Amino acid sequence: MEHRCGYRRDVQVEVRVTTRSGLSARARLVEVSGSGARLAISLSIPVGTIVNLVFEKVKTAAAKRLRLKAEIVRTTGSGYGLEWLQFAPADLKLVYQLR
Repeated sequence: MEHRCGYRRDVQVEVRVTTRSGLSARARLVEVSGSGARLAISLSIPVGTIVNLVFEKVKTAAAKRLRLKAEIVRTTGSGYGLEWLQFAPADLKLVYQLR
């Protein structure tokens, strides 16, 4: 059973995914909500891994690239389900604007 909080929105946003162990790959967010997202990626990452998402085409008010942290919580047919480390990160609204 899924425990998603918030409305799920379809998006198609390119991101760079990195892990603490040094794995790095380009990926695409395909859905986002206040509690997490669905990530399409071909890289194999274990469930429970903390990932950094860098949105290369999105800048924050401080003119820095948007960065969000999430945990891989489940696998999907084309990637992974993510849960934000901070519920409804403030900069998530910038991602919603890209859909």
